[in-house]
Amino acid sequence: MMSNVLAYKAAFERLNSSGKTDAGTDKNADKSGTSVQNPAGSLQAGDQVSLSAAAKAIAAQTAGSSAKKSYYEQLMPTRAGFSSANLALGITKPGAEPFSKGKSLAQVADAARAELDKQYAAMGVTGQPFDPNSPDGQDGYSLMGNLDRRALLAIANNEGGKFSKQEQQIATSIMQQQQSLASGRFSGPSSMQDSWVDIYANDPAARQQASLHWLDQVSDDEKKTMNWVSARAQVQAGSTPQAPGAGIFHAV
Repeated sequence: MMSNVLAYKAAFERLNSSGKTDAGTDKNADKSGTSVQNPAGSLQAGDQVSLSAAAKAIAAQTAGSSAKKSYYEQLMPTRAGFSSANLALGITKPGAEPFSKGKSLAQVADAARAELDKQYAAMGVTGQPFDPNSPDGQDGYSLMGNLDRRALLAIANNEGGKFSKQEQQIATSIMQQQQSLASGRFSGPSSMQDSWVDIYANDPAARQQASLHWLDQVSDDEKKTMNWVSARAQVQAGSTPQAPGAGIFHAV
């Protein structure tokens, strides 16, 4: 399975760079997908491989491209004018700190509190205040869309006692979603579930290694929690700490 993923990834990148076959035309595309030169690189003259829609989805999820980032953001929909880019980044780079870099956890909590208040106000001026029951959770993603995973951690753990129960639950839910998607399991709007491709389907060893690698990339603050220790131990043992309400973090 993993060798197929690498082949699809190479083909996707080649397709992105040219948009056409080497003949300069896409006339060889068939109904199942897009025809491109052999992604493995060992070509004979005229050799081609056809990428199905599923294969292109796999490539989009595994290639380090803007397509992948865009795809994950779609799974975290926001209001117009808001962004979930930093939340999506937490799926592929859980240790990235575009929001919290250089801050202590207490300072992260202060900054996160100010950010939430800012986004509440931004939604309020539209005449449509924050709605925790908004379609597909879009107001939750709009509220926390600029936060990185470390900032979500501060909220989920109610650092400094600055966050409401509802805010803790939203942050917890997003952290669980990041972990699920990183391990190949769908988590997002139900309207997108049919198009999801689990790149680790039928390959539990690859899923386990990907999950361990992802857990090892989170912030040092997260690694200090017993929840992280427990989650990693479960993955190492071959279990799946993904039951609803029981991800790495859960609101108390």
